[in-house]
Amino acid sequence: MTLLDARAPARAPGVELLGELAGSGYESAPGLVRRADGQTCQLTPLLYALLELLDGERSTSELAALLSDHCGKAVTADDVEHLLTEKLTPLGILADDDGRSPVTDKATPLLGLKLKVVVSDPRWTARLTAPFGWLFSRWVVVPVLVTFAATTWWVLVEKGLAQPTRQAFYEPGLLLAVFLLTVLSAGFHELGHAAACRAAGARPGAMGAGLYLVWPAFYTDVDDSYRLSRWGRLKVDLGGLYFNALVAVGVMGLWWVTRTDALLLGVATQLLQMLRQLAPVIRADGYHILADLTGVPDLFAHLKPTLAGLLPQNWGRPQPLRRWARVVVTTWVLVVVPVLLALLVVVVLALPRLLATAAAGLGRQSEALQVAASDGDVVGLLARLLSIAALVVPVAAIGYVLTRIVRRTSTGVWRATTGRPVARTGALLAGAALLALAAWAWWPSGQYDPVRSDERGTVGSLSSVAALGSVEPVALAGEVTGTIPEGATRTTALALVPKDGDAPAVLLVRQDDGSLRTILASDGTGTAFPFALPDAPGEGDNQA
Repeated sequence: MTLLDARAPARAPGVELLGELAGSGYESAPGLVRRADGQTCQLTPLLYALLELLDGERSTSELAALLSDHCGKAVTADDVEHLLTEKLTPLGILADDDGRSPVTDKATPLLGLKLKVVVSDPRWTARLTAPFGWLFSRWVVVPVLVTFAATTWWVLVEKGLAQPTRQAFYEPGLLLAVFLLTVLSAGFHELGHAAACRAAGARPGAMGAGLYLVWPAFYTDVDDSYRLSRWGRLKVDLGGLYFNALVAVGVMGLWWVTRTDALLLGVATQLLQMLRQLAPVIRADGYHILADLTGVPDLFAHLKPTLAGLLPQNWGRPQPLRRWARVVVTTWVLVVVPVLLALLVVVVLALPRLLATAAAGLGRQSEALQVAASDGDVVGLLARLLSIAALVVPVAAIGYVLTRIVRRTSTGVWRATTGRPVARTGALLAGAALLALAAWAWWPSGQYDPVRSDERGTVGSLSSVAALGSVEPVALAGEVTGTIPEGATRTTALALVPKDGDAPAVLLVRQDDGSLRTILASDGTGTAFPFALPDAPGEGDNQA
């Protein structure tokens, strides 16, 4: 007699059945279950039916009979026991021997929110969202969206952002106000998701803040929206963007009254937030909109299966997704994977410059902080503290993300290659190659310089930054004797020669392939660096 025969299996306390996923992109729509800790689990129809039958009183034999009637196939008590122990128990949705919830870790996706702090529990979230239900009436939504479109056009096309930016930077108080407006509007964005969730007929959960990728972010638990229709879920997805539009319209109204141009930067920050949220490559609004349109709740869970399905040996195998959903998800995977890998490479190559720039910025901000403190300038003091935080947080977060990627990848590969010596050897060689590339990019050899004001920061310049470690000496022709050292050739160059003979000269030469190089010359030798001309001047511009 097994343990499950000795007691009647039951659901863990707090487990909630959310029902079948409406508008599912799967061939067989899954059932959704939420644990007491808020983790949502996706079950096959058979497992969901079995979970529904668990009442703490039926034995495995009785469950087998009921499940046989449900699915129209013979199910034995052993089959039920296998499903309970091998499928449902690891998910943490079955009660333990004492009838309590088992201790199960929540899933921690690599691109998920980390270090979360709850600010509003579900009860308080319900109270906070209650006054905003009327904003989702069509008689309010349509005028707001029309006004938002007109505001965007006027600010970006007619008015412009030059004067608002100039005014904000000349008056630190206004710049601080714009910054605070941006932070508060990010929280208001999440309140929009919660209010939309309530207006659509679901229960919003906790609200709070955490760390997403390299920057602090707010969040709202709207998992209860999975019980809604596809349109209901999309309404929740778009609720945050709608509240950003409300903020932009409100800022425009405030500008109309005060005529303070710096306020219009608040409209620009709302647009930037909305564009960032619409990117489907991270778990932002665009990601959830695409997931709900396709009926596939967790797109990132399909990265590995989709890539594996593209291999020839897997062609023709049954697929869990419907054809149209499979096409959309495959397209998304083929776009997201290269983008994420490219972003990772960019971060690795640019990290030395980021560190150097942050260090230089910290030095300047620290000096300005001391001046503001000695002068008793409270606004300036707050502005400098925010600037220091803006320098420290991204760099620290990048280090955290890279460390987590390395740890999770190495752990996963090590487990996957257990008992496979050839695969493990290949993985170790690949890891060694990646470490060598990182060492090449990060080894101090001239690339730890702050970003200069004249740099463009294009993708192509990143390779130049990483290549600074391979700058080469250039032999220069002697000035007095006119002799040409071995390996040197005469070429026309633009030269800047300082009056002080001890300082190096600067030469700008064109190579055979047409590219330009800058040479710092001193004592008959020089060091060559890549050089790129700035863009051609536009109408009314000047260029030296």
